[in-house]
This record gives sequence, structure tokens and C-alpha cells, in this order.
Amino acid sequence: MKFKPSFKQSRTKGFTLIELLVVIAIIAILAALLLPALGRAKDKAKGINCISNLKQFALTMNLYLGDNEGRLLRQNAPLNSLWMSNFETNYNLKTTLRCCPAAPEVLPSAWQYKNKINAATQTGAKWGTADNSYVWEAANIPSSQGSYGYNTWCYSDIGLIGGASASYFRRDTAIVKPVLTPYFADCIWAQFTPNPTSSANPWDLYNGGASGGSSLCAAAIARHGGASASQAPRSLPTGVANLPGRSNAGFADGHAEGVKLDAMWGLLWNATWPEGNQRPP
Repeated sequence: MKFKPSFKQSRTKGFTLIELLVVIAIIAILAALLLPALGRAKDKAKGINCISNLKQFALTMNLYLGDNEGRLLRQNAPLNSLWMSNFETNYNLKTTLRCCPAAPEVLPSAWQYKNKINAATQTGAKWGTADNSYVWEAANIPSSQGSYGYNTWCYSDIGLIGGASASYFRRDTAIVKPVLTPYFADCIWAQFTPNPTSSANPWDLYNGGASGGSSLCAAAIARHGGASASQAPRSLPTGVANLPGRSNAGFADGHAEGVKLDAMWGLLWNATWPEGNQRPP
């Protein structure tokens, strides 16, 4: 009599369709929870890098002052050049510092063609936005891009931008409270002239004011501290209680920090700026 060996075949039980769907749903929920957090972390990192850029500008400015007996930057020295070029040429500042990571360089096809454009030559001011750099073009020099502006009240000479001469600092010794006086800030243009009553109707924190320009509104953009720069509010009504977001600035004492937009009006931008000034409604 022959006996056949008996054995049981083991079968591995697989996932059912319902189990697979549950796992996929859980992964989708986790991704939905994590992606916004990752986006905020990325925006925060851009803000930190931006502050580092501005701090390097502020420190370089102090080197410039030491080399020029305390005289602040001249508006057109050399002619038509961007203030950043002065730092790059004379102090070996990296060209990569020109642009905030939240407003990087853009291709020529994406340049923001706004006011001051010559219809025949298509040259002139190409203002930036909260998430785009501006394009600086002038005669006999290559075009260049940037995301930061210089406070024109810190020029040592009176030039293209007018105003009462008493308001210009001219020398570093004229700056009474350097911890409250910015040289540089996030901006839609290479230079801007703050005014204590600068306002916009509506508040456009993406384009800088109503249609771009050189007032304090050009620097009061929601590039940091809120939603991503591309989502900066474009039309907040007059009378809004608080402007969301922050703009980063580099100060005369060499430090840099993020400034809430409402607090921008309380900084001491020129020699006659009223202390305790508040943003207009």
C-alpha cells in the first residue's frame, strides 16, 4: 500500500480592494496636511535668505562709508549705474544677491512692462512685483535685474528725485537712530522715496501701490510673512485695519529684519520724518 504524502499549500492573503482604497485615502489626507506646511517652510526659508542678502548690503554700505569719509551713496556715480553695481565692482559683492529668493530673476519675455515705457524703443522702467524682479535699463549699460530698492533720502547729492534738501541724510552722522533708518528694502524698483503720508486706494500689496511707483508703497509689498508672494493681495480697500505680510529691510546700523507692513510708516526714512508716524488709512 502506497501512502501519498499530504501537505497543505500556504496561501498569502492579499489586500482587498477596500483596504487599498483606505490606504490611498489616508495617504491623500496626509499629503493634503503636509503640503501646506512644506510650502510655508519653503517661504520662510526664502525670507531668511532675503534677510541675509539685505544684511550683506547693509554691511557693505558701512564699508563704503568708511572709504568715503561718511558720505552716503551718490545717485549717479558712475552715470546711470545701479547702486548694486557699485557694491559688486568695488566690494566683490555677488551678483546673486541682487534678487530676493521670493522674487527671482525672470526671462525677458516675462518682464513686467508697466509705466514709463518708451513706445518706440520699449525701454524704460520695468517695475517688478511681489514675486518678480524689476529690470533696470539705462543708456550705455547692460540691463540688470533686482528685487531690492535703495532709500533715496540716503543719497549724498540731490539728483533725479526731488524733495526738501533738509530731509536728505547726506552723511552717516546725520542718522540719529540708525536702528530705525533703513538703507534698503524689498521693493518693486531700484530706488524709492518714502513719504510719511504715502498711501494707495486700493492697497495693492502685489504691484506696490495702485500702479507701481517710487513712494513707500513700492516697498510695502507682501513678499514675506503671509501667503506666498504670488498671492499677495492686489486690492484691499481704504480703511483696512491691518495690511498683511512683511517687507524685509537692511538698516543703517548693519542689521536686517522683517518689518510688518503697517510698521513701515513708523520707521525713520529721512531726516525730518515724524517719530511715531502711522500708516494712513
